[in-house]
Amino acid sequence: MMEFAKEIIVPTSNSNISRRQRELLKKFPGAIGALDGTLVHAIISADQQARYRARGRAHDSRILRGVALDPYSGFPVPPPNKYYLCDAAYTNTRRYLTPYRNTRYWLTDFRRQHALSKEEKFNHAHAKLRNVIERAYGVLKARFSILK
Repeated sequence: MMEFAKEIIVPTSNSNISRRQRELLKKFPGAIGALDGTLVHAIISADQQARYRARGRAHDSRILRGVALDPYSGFPVPPPNKYYLCDAAYTNTRRYLTPYRNTRYWLTDFRRQHALSKEEKFNHAHAKLRNVIERAYGVLKARFSILK
């Protein structure tokens, strides 16, 4: 999957970044990307279903921990002083920056009232930058209808 993602999602140069995005990036100087999970429905053959029954969903944070700690996974762990922007489903740790909990976060939360506290301002800027991953999923789902 990692090789597939590298072929489909190609980073843009700084010259292609809008002025607004450049301003947001100044608030997160060590950010190198965004992480998000997505739910993928699967159809399992009848003889394999018992293995997956009652296991529930794997939590984003648990999956990240598994691949980040596995040296054979090929997962690109950020270098020192760099980090990914992650949503609240992840744990706030070194190299994985999440928003403040119990504070407005989603962009729709700020439509009626601007960010007031420093935490809300941080979350608002974080959400605007991290929204790039939502758009990337939209592009992938539009291109590969099987992902819908």
